[in-house]
Amino acid sequence: MKEFTNLLTRPTPKELLLGGTPYAINSDFRIGIRYGITLESDVEDITDEDKLLYVLRIFYEKFPSTDVIRDAVRKMVWFMGGGEEDFFPHRVMETKGEKIRKVFDFVTDSKLIFAAMYAQYGIDLNPDTTPYLHWWKFRAMFAGLNDTHEIVKIIGYRSCNTGQIKDKTYRAEIRRLQRVHALPVSRAPSKEKMQQMAGSIFGPAMANAYEKQQIEKAGRSNGS
Repeated sequence: MKEFTNLLTRPTPKELLLGGTPYAINSDFRIGIRYGITLESDVEDITDEDKLLYVLRIFYEKFPSTDVIRDAVRKMVWFMGGGEEDFFPHRVMETKGEKIRKVFDFVTDSKLIFAAMYAQYGIDLNPDTTPYLHWWKFRAMFAGLNDTHEIVKIIGYRSCNTGQIKDKTYRAEIRRLQRVHALPVSRAPSKEKMQQMAGSIFGPAMANAYEKQQIEKAGRSNGS
């Protein structure tokens, strides 16, 4: 599996096999960003089920059939993790409890991420200049940013386990910086919950109704 995800030896995937049938995917990095933002959103009227339906719709060019929906969710999560198991690489577990702490955010940190990618790679991530960049390539370049960039320094502050810092003055300073750059606790559903939701919300009747709705929307769009 590692060989399949090796950017040096294999082409980046633009479709995924579901039940033996290739499904085209939207592999641009902006879809990956929208995926993370959507799942971590904390809007009162939007349920986790709504989030799952939305990310499936923007990720697959054609909505998966009901018989492969669980596999569709599993492989979407796999793809968004860069072909690895890290569902959200920008999150770390709190030292105490089960809360998830984010170390970067694509909304809050958008300007710093843009600036760092431009400074190091000369890539202007604005859609006017870069209409497409594969999600895996974006992830690799983001992970390769050196520690001279402000975003990398801030990620270091947020991810630091201050309990392991012995110097009291330094520990107090890092905790201050963590408060300054604090992000909300992540509320994204786990991989396991997404799989469970796929089975519960896609019972035969509801799934067929949703699939019919998507076809009707596509028809109206093509006719306009």
